[in-house]
Amino acid sequence: MTNQDEMRRPALTEGQPAPGAFVKQTAAEYAGTQVYHGLYLPTDWTPGGRYPVIVEYAGNHSPPICTGKVDDCLLGFCQSGGKGFIWLVLPMVNTKERKNQLDWWGDVEATVEYCKTNVRRVCRQYGGDESAVFVTGFSRGAIACGFLGLHDDDVASLWAGFLPHSHHDGGNFTAGGARERVARIAGRPSFLTWGSLDGGKRNSLIGKQMLEEMGFPAVAIEIEGLDHSDLWIEQDCPTRRTMRQWIDHVIRERRKAVAARKLK
Repeated sequence: MTNQDEMRRPALTEGQPAPGAFVKQTAAEYAGTQVYHGLYLPTDWTPGGRYPVIVEYAGNHSPPICTGKVDDCLLGFCQSGGKGFIWLVLPMVNTKERKNQLDWWGDVEATVEYCKTNVRRVCRQYGGDESAVFVTGFSRGAIACGFLGLHDDDVASLWAGFLPHSHHDGGNFTAGGARERVARIAGRPSFLTWGSLDGGKRNSLIGKQMLEEMGFPAVAIEIEGLDHSDLWIEQDCPTRRTMRQWIDHVIRERRKAVAARKLK
């Protein structure tokens, strides 16, 4: 994984998946609707290869901070550096209006099912490594790492690690049932970030405390001078470098564990 000084993710476009392209896809189950996700294949992608996957959820629609759209996410792209990782941006599904939900959750059950189906589908079709799938997000997306990503045992089983930025499941928006959801992490690692001037700081600290109380490994970094934003990750900085090193370490350890199980 490289540490380029500045990252600029490609715009979401129509068309077929290709190395270096971020493309709009409609899942077969939602053909004819306005529900869609974004798929990025790394610049070094080749058929038959095997790639870790970063799954991302968008924040709430709150201009100019966030549009709430799949189109404008960037954490996963910048976490990977655009190379070596598949990046998948998933929607919150509004089943009533048959479109992506830009504020909060839409239909929770449909959104969770969309995640289960399409993470596994992308791994199967494009060489995603199911032992190395991460979930990330900013603001609403950070809460979604737990609220959606740990909704039940099946969806919780997808993840190798968790990278919520600014907020966390269990704070003032999703206190109900949070400890049961967070318990589904079951010892896997988390990497929490927030800004020192960030409105999401309090909920990030609540998440950090829950993880510590449950004995789950977590790196937690406060970014000095940052308000409620994810744009910091476009620039080379110590936190981004540490995050990338952490991701690489988690992947190595997961693959070692998988290989050890196969030898038994």
